Amino acid sequence: MSTNPHSILEEARSLIGERGANYGGIEDNFSRIAIIAQTALNVQITPYQVAMVHVATKLARMAGPGDKHDNYVDAINYLAFAEMLRPRPRDTIEADIVEMAGKLKARREPETTS
Repeated sequence: MSTNPHSILEEARSLIGERGANYGGIEDNFSRIAIIAQTALNVQITPYQVAMVHVATKLARMAGPGDKHDNYVDAINYLAFAEMLRPRPRDTIEADIVEMAGKLKARREPETTS
């Protein structure tokens, strides 16, 4: 455990890859969490809001007796996810939809071997 900001950021970066391998992509995972929370609470919840609730959880832990290094590292990552998932202007969203549609189409097309 280091207090060097570069080391902390590197640790946060490393955890994204490690946890991504275990739990899947951030967008898919946070979308699943949002759907489950919507069902449980009967309110509309976005993946961005899920990320912000995770940030709030880490901040609450930092303020309590369970304050640990990993709360800070996890909060950094949850803030990065929130930035990635935050609502954007409509023109950006439309461009993202076109990009995602292309990715989905590529997934469905059978691979050819040369």
